[in-house]
Amino acid sequence: MKTVTPVNGMRITENVRLRPGTYFLPDGLTIAADHVTVDGRGVHLIGPGGHGTGVTLRRRTHVTVTGLALSYYYFGIAAYQCRALTVRDNTVRATAAVPSDTMPLDIWIPLKSAYSTALLFDHVRDSVIAGNDVQHNMNGIGMYDCARMTVQRNYASYAAGFGIQLNGTSDSRCEDNSADFCCRYAVQKPEPGIARQGMMGAYAVGFLIVNGANRNVFMRNYARACGDCFFLCSFENAPGRRADDNRFEDNDGSNSAGIAFEATFARGTIFRNNRANYSKYGFWLGYSWDSILENNFAIGSLLAGIAVENGRQSVARGNDLQAGMHGILLWSDWSHTQFETSGPGAQTSAHWLIEQNVLLRNQTALRIAAEQDQGTIPLPSSKRSLPTRRPHDHHIAHNTIQSNRIGVDLVKCDRTQLRHNTFYQNADANLRTDDCTAVDYGR
Repeated sequence: MKTVTPVNGMRITENVRLRPGTYFLPDGLTIAADHVTVDGRGVHLIGPGGHGTGVTLRRRTHVTVTGLALSYYYFGIAAYQCRALTVRDNTVRATAAVPSDTMPLDIWIPLKSAYSTALLFDHVRDSVIAGNDVQHNMNGIGMYDCARMTVQRNYASYAAGFGIQLNGTSDSRCEDNSADFCCRYAVQKPEPGIARQGMMGAYAVGFLIVNGANRNVFMRNYARACGDCFFLCSFENAPGRRADDNRFEDNDGSNSAGIAFEATFARGTIFRNNRANYSKYGFWLGYSWDSILENNFAIGSLLAGIAVENGRQSVARGNDLQAGMHGILLWSDWSHTQFETSGPGAQTSAHWLIEQNVLLRNQTALRIAAEQDQGTIPLPSSKRSLPTRRPHDHHIAHNTIQSNRIGVDLVKCDRTQLRHNTFYQNADANLRTDDCTAVDYGR
């Protein structure tokens, strides 16, 4: 392999080993041929203070970039309309950042105005992103309208924005990555005696999955202590840009300032064997349906281990939900009528199977309620709606409901079945009902 000295604006058209050293290249490098390997071990490229791109690829195939270190660019490595890339073992630092303590982020931001990113991919297919260290940037890895990507063993922690972003990216696998401590603070408005009241998290996210990101698999990833750890949303006003049939297994999204795992307006999301401990919410699935939450842990949730507004046809099975305000919190919220067309049956909470969960030492183990804001605040009478929107057809079976203040709390629910549950040492009540019909206590 030929050894060359990098120079500003160089176009690379053959296999090269870059001569080790530190180089100031404000215009970076361009890879301008297919079937090329660039070995950058021992090379550090310096950009012009947060502007420009370190390495650019356009419409390339079968290219490998490995071992480079890059600092002070807007995009470290950026690939557009490429296929069969391998981007491996590179290090990117100090991309341009939105100033801290200023503003919440736009999770829907389009490519044309994307935040600075260590590794950016646009319309890239069948490629591997592995072993890269992209910590301490605005964004770590950003994938826009990509497909069949393999993202493995990357370090994307300490992002001021998004650790790993899938915007319109589908049929991909994210495995064994780290995106811890992706968080920021946004000052909102001062109040008397509070000089800097604001929002912790401010839509900084460990893993962001939006705008048509379908059929992706997330396994054994870490995204702890983020604003939101794993944030998936099918935007209700863009029916052609959903985020459905995604699967999360064996991930850790604990210690979130907001939500450990979120899947809103989404169909067919699977959460299995994940950890969501000591977060404001463990799992939030507002307006989602056909969801499965199985064998997850949510310990010490500030507000709820599992929280779902207007969710339908879903399963919560075998989860361990302890020492929180609520173990499982399901409710109907009719104050957001613009969301009632986001999916089938979105007018209420219905047809949940809740079985074999351990609900231990919570304030309330399980609450299902109508006419609520955030699940616990009754809506004003001006926001209340039709009786047909009451929660209905929930099946609660074989759960261990122990040492809570309240076991099961049902408010304005219809056709609720409770079968073969174990209630033990719940301080105030095992079961409390208010204006419910057809409650089947079974045995």
